[in-house]
Amino acid sequence: MPNNNFEPTEQDRRTVESMIGYGMKVEDVCKVIINKRTGEPISRQTCYKYFRNELDTGHIKANAAVAESLFKQAVEKENTTAAIWWTKSRMGWKETTALEHGGELKISWDAVDDALENMIDGE
Repeated sequence: MPNNNFEPTEQDRRTVESMIGYGMKVEDVCKVIINKRTGEPISRQTCYKYFRNELDTGHIKANAAVAESLFKQAVEKENTTAAIWWTKSRMGWKETTALEHGGELKISWDAVDDALENMIDGE
């Protein structure tokens, strides 16, 4: 049952936003947010009531921070790996493989005839 006497602090808000951004489950977040009046962890209902915005946006802000970091690595630090990842994932680029045959191509017409006869005969 939620405790109506809960008053979240700014530190609580930062903690919830960070933990959700890192991919933690709400149940785990509740275990570390302590109601100062009771000394007990908050319930899921209390968490959703007081931290709705942080729960909804924590992962978005974390993804944006990682994207910004990757972008800076690719552009400002000239990190080739980051640049390649960006072009593949964001721009749809892909590596291609060229296959070249370097020898003489020999076709056994007898084998082709045998295969056709087998197909016709249903084998």
